Amino acid sequence: MKKVAQSVLPFKLAATDELMTAQAGLVLHGEFISIIFEKTRGFAEKVSKMG
Repeated sequence: MKKVAQSVLPFKLAATDELMTAQAGLVLHGEFISIIFEKTRGFAEKVSKMG
């Protein structure tokens, strides 16, 4: 398992022997969407200031 930089996610990931549930990936998906949204909004603000 590759290590994920702590600065990317607001929580730590660790490998376990527990089974994943159907909702286990929702946290990572939600974090990914929120990061993409913030970067996109920042980009849109910079472009609108340029125009």
